[in-house]
Amino acid sequence: MDRFLNWISFSLSVILLAGCSASGTDGTRTRKPVAEFEKDFGEKAHAMTEKEPHAGGHDVADSSVNDDRLRPRYIERTMKQAGYRVQVFITTNMDQAREKEQEFTQSLRTYPVYKVYDPPYYKIRVGDFQSREEALALKDSLKSAGVEEAWVVRDNVLVVVKEELK
Repeated sequence: MDRFLNWISFSLSVILLAGCSASGTDGTRTRKPVAEFEKDFGEKAHAMTEKEPHAGGHDVADSSVNDDRLRPRYIERTMKQAGYRVQVFITTNMDQAREKEQEFTQSLRTYPVYKVYDPPYYKIRVGDFQSREEALALKDSLKSAGVEEAWVVRDNVLVVVKEELK
């Protein structure tokens, strides 16, 4: 047994060393001077011709701009707060809930769709509304589109808040 372990250890060491030696360089590569790369560099191909918008609510137009102007002016945070959603389906069957969740996700691409498990029920809810009126508008449009089981419920919703940096 001891002899077998020694043979395994030796074999693994040889394989490891062979793998490492094959990945090395042969040292024949020469370094080119930077000037050789720069002679093919075309400034016109890389020049900015118009202002390009960047994250943070400002444009970069001049490379001599003070560093303070390059910093973002605000950050966006997603927070949970009390709000409203439209509940469109309720069941005790997990497979039915998944099916309905996918169905509403595909048909309502502009609104987030949530599956909430409140034992023993799976509830499918749509939207993140801060006001009841917004949720009622979606409920009414869903009912007119044939979704009979649509009603507004209170829930913790996700809200994007912009915070100004100081």
